[in-house]
Parts: sequence; C-alpha cells; structure tokens
Amino acid sequence: MSPAENNLEKVNGISESFLYETSFYANITVGTPPRPMRVLLSLWHNACYLDALDSRDCFLQMSHKDCGPDGGYNASKSSSSRFTASGFTLDDEDISGKVFNDTLTIGDATLDTFPLHVITDPNHIVLSNTLGLGYTDSNSSSLSLPRALADAGIINSTAFSFWTGPGGYSYNGTILFGGVNKAKYVDPLHTVPMVPDVDGLRKALRANMTNLSIMGVSPSPDPFPLDAAFDNQASLTYVPEAVARPLFKHFNITDIPNTGQVKVPCDMVSSNTTLIFEFGSVKLPIPVGYFVRGDSPYEYEYYQDTCFSGIAVNKHYQHKGSIVLGTNFMRIVYMVFDLDNDEVSFAWRNESGPDNILEITSGKGSVPGATISTQACMI
Repeated sequence: MSPAENNLEKVNGISESFLYETSFYANITVGTPPRPMRVLLSLWHNACYLDALDSRDCFLQMSHKDCGPDGGYNASKSSSSRFTASGFTLDDEDISGKVFNDTLTIGDATLDTFPLHVITDPNHIVLSNTLGLGYTDSNSSSLSLPRALADAGIINSTAFSFWTGPGGYSYNGTILFGGVNKAKYVDPLHTVPMVPDVDGLRKALRANMTNLSIMGVSPSPDPFPLDAAFDNQASLTYVPEAVARPLFKHFNITDIPNTGQVKVPCDMVSSNTTLIFEFGSVKLPIPVGYFVRGDSPYEYEYYQDTCFSGIAVNKHYQHKGSIVLGTNFMRIVYMVFDLDNDEVSFAWRNESGPDNILEITSGKGSVPGATISTQACMI
C-alpha cells in the first residue's frame, strides 16, 4: 500500500490512480465474485454505465479492453446482483437497458449496493464503460461515485481532487475522494463558486469564466462572462467563435475551418505568450505552448511541421456549455470539486514532494487551505 493510501485511511478517504490518454480511465471491480473492468471517470455524467456482456459494443471490441475481461457486465454471474428497473436515459436519450444494484470497488473502497446502468440497446454505441463523478439527479436512478461514497460514510463530503503526473503530458494521474494532497499543488488554492443552473442546460460542473486574455490584454471582452463546463471527455478547450476569432487574429490566423480547430506554427510551443483564464478574481496564466499539439481529433492526415491549436471554436459541445474546458486545460492545474457547496478550487500543480493529505470535511469552508477569492489575484 502506498504512503498516500496509508494517509488516506487516517483521514477517511480513498485514492485511485487513473490512466490519462485523452480522458481519465481507472480500474474497478463489480459484482461477486469481483470482476475487473476499465471505466472512464467522467465529470460530465452522474451515474455508472456499463455495456452488457452480449452488447454490440463489446462484440466489436476485439480485445474487450473497454468492456472488461468478460466483455461486459453479466448479472447472472454475480451473486450480489439485484435487478431494480428497466430502461433509463443517457445524455438525454432513452436507452434500452436494465438497472442493477451490485457491489463496486474502486481503490480501497467497496460500495455494497451501487446502481449499474447496463446498456443492451444495439443502436446505442458507448465508446467505453463510464463512471460518473458529477451531480446526482434526485429525480432518476442516477448516483454519482462521490455521492455514493459520501452516503456510505467512506468520505465526509461529496468532494474530490485530482492531478496528473509531472510535466502535464504524463499518462497517469490520481483522483482523491474526500481529500486534498497539499504536496501536489503550490499555494494559493483559490475557490470560486460553480454555476448551479444555466438556462436550457442540466446541472453540471461549471463555473463563470469572466475573460480569456493574452498577456493581460483582452482581444474581445464583450462576450463575457460565460459559463464554462469542465469536461474530461473533451481533449480540447472549446470557446465561442466570438472569443476564438479575435484570439486567433492575435496570432495572424483569420481562416477558421468547419471543424473549428485551426493550424498554428509549431514554434508556438516555445512562445513566451501567456493566455490568462479568468474566473472572477482568480486568474490562471498559462503559456500558449500548452495549447499547441501535433495531432487533431478532426484530421486524419498529418504533415511535417504542422501543428494544431488546442483551443477551438465550440461547434459540437454547446449542449454542455458556452465554453468547455477539456483535458488540455485540466492537466495543467490541480483541481478540487466540492459538490456539496457548489465550489471549484484551482492551484498550480506541484511536480514533486512527499504526500500531505488532508480531509475535506462537511459544511462550508470544508476544503483545507482554500481561499474564497474576493479580490483580484494571480495564481
């Protein structure tokens, strides 16, 4: 057991390593006897969605790596499985499937009864099994993992923090439920309120973003403030065209393709230019080079010395938010989501240091060391 896990036992929390590709994946077990499965940890979703053993998705997965060693969830193979309902919704779409209560283990924590939404719909393609971390919907069968851990008394609040490995481009990271690891960020840890409701959009992990400036100069402040959703299923950061166009113009880019993602000079990786993401009084200065990449989710042919912007026009994710902050943003900072108090906290990641884990307690001001920002501050 790692030192982090030992410390976590003392503060009544749990940690789990995740694999960072373009999203965050973790290993869990479900059922009795426990069967290992690989799941996407999703900030956007609020329930657990698994493919059925005989689903079309699992059949198409030759290695079955996304469906588990048995291809998917098989209720008949688990003595602790209990059927509870037929049919459910996923991303506002009615899905053919069944809901079972069963045992789920992640890290050192075991939930004896956790709702599993098992997809049998042959027309619905799920790219991976999903374990939701978002707000639980009280009007449905959904139950997010943080809420379930808090309800079971394993952690004291519906809160979690996460960080990626050194360098920001690492393929591993850690999610810590019910605690913060002070060794993994550099003070200060600033807290801003999340946006509980946005007209026409369901409740999700969002904050008000008040500006996106270049070296402190706003190319176009008019559209702000805008709601910004945190989505670790999106590899890029997406902004409205009214924000993107003047931003690209600063770099002498005027043509925006239909995909919304522009090509940029590869030497921008070493540019001294800084983008400042502003959330009220909290300002996050990030070198523009962090948003230059050598590949694109929209391009299938690559050419030497061709690079792409990691900030794109939001043409595909308006249902999530005006701005969508994807993994290329979240891998740079240490983040804490406190769902009980509708707050999100930011700090710079620390590249090294021995673990120093503190519990997130219940009630207001429960994130240790965090400061609710009321004055302009630069992280």
